[in-house]
Amino acid sequence: MKRIIITATITAVMAVAGIPRLAASLSVPVGQTVDCRIVIGPSTIAVSTGQDATGVTATGSATFQSIATGNEPVEFTTLVPIALNFAGSDPTYGKFNFAFDQSKKPTNSSVVANQQTSSFPATGNIYAFAVGTVDGLPGRYENARELHLTSSNLVSFDPQLIEIYTVVDDCVFSDPLNPVAPTFTITAGSQVLLSAPC
Repeated sequence: MKRIIITATITAVMAVAGIPRLAASLSVPVGQTVDCRIVIGPSTIAVSTGQDATGVTATGSATFQSIATGNEPVEFTTLVPIALNFAGSDPTYGKFNFAFDQSKKPTNSSVVANQQTSSFPATGNIYAFAVGTVDGLPGRYENARELHLTSSNLVSFDPQLIEIYTVVDDCVFSDPLNPVAPTFTITAGSQVLLSAPC
């Protein structure tokens, strides 16, 4: 499997007429991967019982693999997640660690041009399942409904500039082995920053 490492690619910055421009393409050949850095927070996560988590911060990474690319009716790349890891903390609930839940198959992620005449601006949609633990909550948490993030005005891809993705629908995490355990919800409108890894 050929791998694109965005950390190396991000050095491809050219000066055109005195204006820096990032060499980027919406199309990622099938089989190649895209690596992203994730930054979350500070943000609020709703907890079903007790105090909400109001100071959540996290960092991590995600890797997606291209499974299709084309230009009909507009330019696009379709991707699947192959790795996801993020860790962080909250003053109330302590540390947490989550990773891609490989037992569930999410909807394919995509980056699609908003128009026929050019690659950008474009719209990105990311779907994922995650599983992990929170120090201040018992058990092992997962989302039964996939997390859906969207960004409708991407100006680059592979490598990415700093991009803000928004959570589309409330995403509830619960412990499937303990129906009375508290649940927590990443609420619609919450934001996640994606960029090329440092």
